[in-house]
Amino acid sequence: MKKNIYNKGFAIINALVFCVVLIILGAAIAYITQIGYFSISAEARYQIAEKNANKGLLKAISEIYNGTRICNGTENISFSTGEAQIRFVPDENDQNCFIWIKGIFKNSNIFKIAVIFPVNSYWGAAVFRKLNSLDIKCHADIISCNETCKIPALITGNNITSSSYFTTGYCSEYKDIRALVDEPYKINPELLESPIYLANTVFKNAKDRNDIFNILSQKYGISFSNGTPTGITGQNIWNGTSINTCTAEDTTITCTYTNGTDITINYNPITGNFTLGSEEYEAIDLGNASLTINSFNGGVGAKIAAGTVEFTGKSAVSNLTLVAREKINIYNYMKATTSIINSNFFAKDYDIFNCHFDYEGGILYSSGSGYLKLRSDSNIGTPDNPTLIIADNQLNIDGKCHTDIYGLVYVTEANPGFGLDLDTSGHFEIHGAIISNSLSNSLSMRCHTTIEFDPDILRKLSSNLGFIKPPICNFSQKYQLITTKMRIY
Repeated sequence: MKKNIYNKGFAIINALVFCVVLIILGAAIAYITQIGYFSISAEARYQIAEKNANKGLLKAISEIYNGTRICNGTENISFSTGEAQIRFVPDENDQNCFIWIKGIFKNSNIFKIAVIFPVNSYWGAAVFRKLNSLDIKCHADIISCNETCKIPALITGNNITSSSYFTTGYCSEYKDIRALVDEPYKINPELLESPIYLANTVFKNAKDRNDIFNILSQKYGISFSNGTPTGITGQNIWNGTSINTCTAEDTTITCTYTNGTDITINYNPITGNFTLGSEEYEAIDLGNASLTINSFNGGVGAKIAAGTVEFTGKSAVSNLTLVAREKINIYNYMKATTSIINSNFFAKDYDIFNCHFDYEGGILYSSGSGYLKLRSDSNIGTPDNPTLIIADNQLNIDGKCHTDIYGLVYVTEANPGFGLDLDTSGHFEIHGAIISNSLSNSLSMRCHTTIEFDPDILRKLSSNLGFIKPPICNFSQKYQLITTKMRIY
């Protein structure tokens, strides 16, 4: 009897244990099923998030390649299945572009990083968005023969026609050749589509002339109105009203009011401040008064704005940022040398007719019309201190007789007709590059004139100014792309 009771008790315990095991197995199966469901669901969400990241990446790459945006800033793109957040970051020289993408679907995120190199580059000895006429005769040359930086000598957006004797050849064939390089002449028709290609080739974070104005404004404190320099920006500026004329001599500026009274403004080249009475100012604005500069020592850097500015005879000027709302006149028919060092000139118009003119470093900016007529023994820029010339309107360069330009000549898309007329019995040479974004250009070179691509000078200019890109060498326009991705759980 007791044995049966024990057997029944043991059977009940076994049954209970078995039930517990079944319950545990059922719970485990349910848990595994749920985990599998969530895993499959999460994987589906991540796949959708990655598709959003891929769509954002393709759009970003397309915008960079097609020149509709520069490598800078952020962009958010919404899709029916989520969104993509994009960030564009250039490298130090603004040549390679890092694209950071975050694909989002609900609470699932996929990160991708892409590197595009090189970004659009159109460096050459002479680059014209559209070249209307070309005239190269006698011993004139467009040269790009640097062994470490092989790029075309001449680049245009259109297929030019020339009635002049114009041949192309290789650098090793230096004999009666007008354009020398491994690939002497290259046509890039996309240049005709948008100014962004050349603007972003030269200037960091720039897609057009408005971006260039912003760069110059931030760098030098210049205000612009549709390209015309209108004054100096800042908090501590002396604004002169009813001033008729002023004269600058070394560190002293003497001005005459319209009523005949005079004032004297002293400049301290060590502190960079102007003193009028007991007050000190960081810059002075003389309104529309005419300013004659015999000499000026800018020391650590001075800023002056006026109406018309004229340099006379043997002028020695250094470290001056100058705004001329109307015009800058520099005449010198004598043997005295006009010497301007590390200065930045911004003017509506220029009239420079000089036989002994040295402009070393800095910027020459023109927004209006006028001429840069360089004659015997004149130099703009040096190999160690090159100059940037920016023509926003009808500034024509006319060079004759033993003249050299070291640096970069850049013409904006606002220039309705840029003319480069080089004709000399001596030697006129441009070392660096000429890049014109104008849709109307003419190039005339005769006798002993040369435009030579020099990457070392352009690199020096980039280093000195900070907002100019160094040239990209051995460029083939075969874009390379590297990508990687990461999930966030």
